[in-house]
Amino acid sequence: MVKKVVLFAFVSLFVFSGAYAMNLSSSDMERFIKTTKALTPYFDDLDDDHDDDEDDMIILNVEKFKQMVLDAMSGNSEMRNIVRGNGYPSVESYAEQYAHIMRAYMASSGMGHFAELERSMASMSPEKRQAFENSPVFQMVSETKRQLASVPESHIQAITPYMTQLHEVFGHDDDDEDF
Repeated sequence: MVKKVVLFAFVSLFVFSGAYAMNLSSSDMERFIKTTKALTPYFDDLDDDHDDDEDDMIILNVEKFKQMVLDAMSGNSEMRNIVRGNGYPSVESYAEQYAHIMRAYMASSGMGHFAELERSMASMSPEKRQAFENSPVFQMVSETKRQLASVPESHIQAITPYMTQLHEVFGHDDDDEDF
């Protein structure tokens, strides 16, 4: 359990601490899901060609994640055509929306992991708890929690009705220990 939280914290360490303003309507969410499902085979091919550890480090940094999506589509006219064909005015607007939705998804999913860690810590002996609280891992987890708490509540509320579909789009497996 601690391993799961540590991995999540490590991935989340690079979250910007500021809130990002983007309105996410239900039509935005439906368009995003439709577009991303159509792009999944292309993204799957890219995943096979890239080092996931490097990509995991930037997943919650809106600007870096946006740039990663743009880079993935830069040499592929089919991907750009799918994005535009689904009503996005530009590939940049899709990439930015993707970054904000991914960040909200991780915040929504992550808070449950923090609650699980807190429950686990409550069962620790005072000595173990103090040692853990003084560890770099705990400091990283605390910072990640603080940063995820900065995700606008409106973003989390916008994605909540679509969590099942987002799990599918992002390849989340309920049996998997990680996201």
